[in-house]
Amino acid sequence: MKHVLLFSCLMSIIVSFSQKNFSQKKNNDVQKEQVELLKICTIKNKRISAWNTDQLNNVYVAEGSTLNKYNSEGNLIFSQSIKSMGEISSIDVLNPMKIGVFSINQQKICFIDNTLTLINECIDLSGRNIGYVNKIYPSNRQNIIWLWDSNNSKIVQIDNRNTKKTIRETSNLNGIINLENPVFFREIDNQLHVVDLKNNMYIFDVFGSLIENNYKLNEKEIISSNKNKVLSIIDKKIYVYKADQNKIFFCKLTDIEALNFEVNSTFLYVETNYGIEIFKFL
Repeated sequence: MKHVLLFSCLMSIIVSFSQKNFSQKKNNDVQKEQVELLKICTIKNKRISAWNTDQLNNVYVAEGSTLNKYNSEGNLIFSQSIKSMGEISSIDVLNPMKIGVFSINQQKICFIDNTLTLINECIDLSGRNIGYVNKIYPSNRQNIIWLWDSNNSKIVQIDNRNTKKTIRETSNLNGIINLENPVFFREIDNQLHVVDLKNNMYIFDVFGSLIENNYKLNEKEIISSNKNKVLSIIDKKIYVYKADQNKIFFCKLTDIEALNFEVNSTFLYVETNYGIEIFKFL
């Protein structure tokens, strides 16, 4: 009987020790999966009106009508004042050789090359049968630009060759789905993703038709994207949304308050009240 009790006690200790080791190993594995960040530099600017990055890790920062281009180490490469545009409201870089620059005040879309030099004539939206545009995004499809017409709460697709051709439009979205004031307006995987001030996500196909989705965004969530992935920041943590539209933890930010962010396979760029912070993934 004593031998049986001794054996049972010994087995209990071994099982307990094994479970503890397994739990520690699991925790260590989880920690290893968490991506670490190395801060590279800060592009200091408290008056950013628009910014973006390209596939070559360059950063474009607009301050009013002045546009600056930096490399990933924060060194200034080019600077250009585009006074005819007024204040630059957004910068969209699908192609580093043809960058879309938009001014809400002037209702103009211009294209610049990799040296920030204007290419051809700008597109004057005021000369079209469109209300007041305050969001644009060049489509991956050739020669098409998505627009948000805030006066008429409609999404418009136009030809970017300045032919004044409207390809299609989806109207009265405020009345139909209560969509107004987009804060995120970007094509991802050939679908337009729109997030409003209430952090509701709406997705439209290439024909402008609404697609049902399962995104349930936190009211504090800041949205961005990388290629065909939607990403977000909540309470200084970055998440990646999977195909089923549920998010998984990706990495933790340092002690900074993010206003916006961009991500590629190598770098994380975070806008704060003081400029653009550049981090490298380790």
